[in-house]
This record gives sequence, C-alpha cells and structure tokens, in this order.
Amino acid sequence: MSNKTVSVNNGLEFVRDGNRPLVQDIHIINGQTDLNQLIPFKYNGEEGAPWQRYLDSLHNTWHPEEISMQDDIQQYKGGALTEAEEHLLRWNISYLASADSLVANNFILGVYEHITAPEARQFYARQIFEEAMHTHSYQHIIESLGLDDNGNSMFNGYREITTIADKAEWNMSFTEALADKAVTPGTEDANRLLLYDLVAYIVFESIYFWCAFSHIFAMARGGKLVNTAEQYQYIMRDENQHYLHAVWVVNQIKKEYPKLWDSHMQQRARGIISEAVDLETAYAHDCLPDGGVLGLSVQTYIKYVQYIANTRCIQLGLKPLYKVSEDPLPWMDDMVYIRKEKNFFEKRVTEYRTGGALRWD
Repeated sequence: MSNKTVSVNNGLEFVRDGNRPLVQDIHIINGQTDLNQLIPFKYNGEEGAPWQRYLDSLHNTWHPEEISMQDDIQQYKGGALTEAEEHLLRWNISYLASADSLVANNFILGVYEHITAPEARQFYARQIFEEAMHTHSYQHIIESLGLDDNGNSMFNGYREITTIADKAEWNMSFTEALADKAVTPGTEDANRLLLYDLVAYIVFESIYFWCAFSHIFAMARGGKLVNTAEQYQYIMRDENQHYLHAVWVVNQIKKEYPKLWDSHMQQRARGIISEAVDLETAYAHDCLPDGGVLGLSVQTYIKYVQYIANTRCIQLGLKPLYKVSEDPLPWMDDMVYIRKEKNFFEKRVTEYRTGGALRWD
C-alpha cells in the first residue's frame, strides 16, 4: 500500500502571502486550503451539507437541568420499577455515562485532524459541545435518582461490566489507531484508518445509542421513567444529526476519492458493523436477563439491532448483513421522526423554547 505523504494543512499554519482560499482546493480529506477560514463554502446547498446542519443544531440547544426529574424520582424511590426494570436502568446508564465522552475524545484526538473542509470542522466543533451536554444529562439523571450510591459505580461501568467494557474497548481501538502519532494525515494508510473509525462511530452513535434509548423509551411507553425518556429524546435528536453528518462525510470521501472505497474497504466496513452487532447481542443478554422487560424482549431487541445495522449498511452503500426486513420496534421510528411540540409521551407540552422546538430529520 502506498504511504505517500500529501501536503495537508492542520490549521496551525499562518502564511502572509495575500492569497485567498479557493473552492477547488477544499476537500473533506487531503485538502490544501487554509483551515482557519470558513469561507468560501464548497458544500453549502447540498443535501446534508455541514454548514446547514451546524445552523440547525444551534436551534436545538437545550440544557439537562431544565427538564424536571421529579416524577421519575418519586417512581424510583417509591419502588415503581420491577427488579428487571431497575437492572436495565442501571446497565443502561452505566454504559451511556461514559459513552459520549468516548465519542468526543475520538473526534478531538483523532478525526478532527484528518478532516480538511472547514465547514465540516465547524459542525464537529458543535458536536463536541453536544457530547458534553449528553454526559451532563446522564450525570443529572444519576444524581437525581440517587443511583450512584456505591463509589461512582454508575460512571465506572465501562471498566467493571464485561459486556460494556467490551463495547468501549472495541470503539477505543479505532480511536487509538487513528490518534497514533505515527499516523500522518493525508497518507493512504491514514485515510483508510479514518474511514474505519468513521464507520465504527456511526455504529456507536446510531446503533449502540439507538438501542440504549429503546430501553428507556420502552419503559416510558408504560408510564415509567418519562422524565429520563425526555432527556433521552433531546439526546437522540442530537445523535441523529451526528450520525447523519458522519454518513455524509463517508459518502463525500467516497465521491472525492473513489479508490479508497474499494472491495477491501467495503468488506472491512461490513465487518466492523457485524462485530458491533455481535457485541451488542452479548450485551442484550446481560442488560435484559430472564427474557427482558414489558415491551422489550431480548429476541425482539436483537432483531432491532440487526435491523438498524442493515439500515446503516444501506446508507453507506453496502449490502445488508441480516435477514431482518421489518422494523421489530416500529414505535422507535415515531420517536426519531416526531414533528410536534408536545412530547411523544404526551405528558406535558414542551415548555423549553431556547433555540426553538424539537425538529428531526
């Protein structure tokens, strides 16, 4: 494999030459323009363009502590959850409490250096802020419910619970490979590592997170943990934008550098998604013991994991992996694509107005 170095800026250059950036020099990767200058736009006007996605995200600003947790506190402390539901809640929040930090670190330490379109970097900067808000939200839920009564156990799940640690270690392996100081941006090796990483984090944000959200949404449909589910609704709206941006970036790289998306890359991408499904399947049996909870059985959950994996394959132009053609949790689709101000559990009209009402792609 060629490892020829391409002259790529990293944003630290300052050249006093009077030349202005040109659109033709802008590329998602391997670009040779000034990364400190947002203008000129190259992709604005295209479907899924990062600048418009950035603007949309500004209208979706929210704050975890502005969502009341009072009803959930009364339910949890009043013993309204079954033993299986409480187990699922704890496993769920143990995974998510550190997961968004892993995503943010991946982009800060790995991806950001390799992306050379300033408008795409602008959205990633916003995404990193949103990941911090999500971590804040999980901390707020844990603190409100009094879940973490055993030496920060809720925040340490990714070290102590095997099936959670397996997923975290798997994702971190892609970050570590891309962030290695020996990896030179602009080389073919680096570009392939970047694509591996982007596929893995599409999995992270739109398969692992989607499935985790389904746990709480399933209970909320039965009237339990509705406040927590509302927090998750806002998080899911953000994550929807994050993974769609990642899919757009991958497809743009394919368009600009088609030789990178060869049969080996496609096979590896399908392999990454398959590995993730295997890890989530193991986690399913761990977080949903004894067959699951009301509204979410283990087998239905595993089929949902496979269904979402197939959908992501199609979005990346890959052949589906599994023989699951129908969505086993069709109500999850309603949660994602909701377009109304009243929240989807119809508990109260959403009063939060900073930046506008909920909107979904």
